[in-house]
Amino acid sequence: MWQQAGSTKPMTWSEAMNYIKTLNYEQYAEYSNWRVPTLEELASLMTSTQQQKLYINKAFKIREKTYWS
Repeated sequence: MWQQAGSTKPMTWSEAMNYIKTLNYEQYAEYSNWRVPTLEELASLMTSTQQQKLYINKAFKIREKTYWS
């Protein structure tokens, strides 16, 4: 399970792991299987434009500048 918008601030890897642990503990959106996507899963969420640049699919919020995998 992945959030559409993610966190509201940049995080270190350790902070991201604690963030996910909290989501699972609190059963955010009634789920307890939150995790960081694998590199392959993250790549599958990318879309390209005519300029051949890759962007995260617009189904997800695009305010984030980096993603953990």
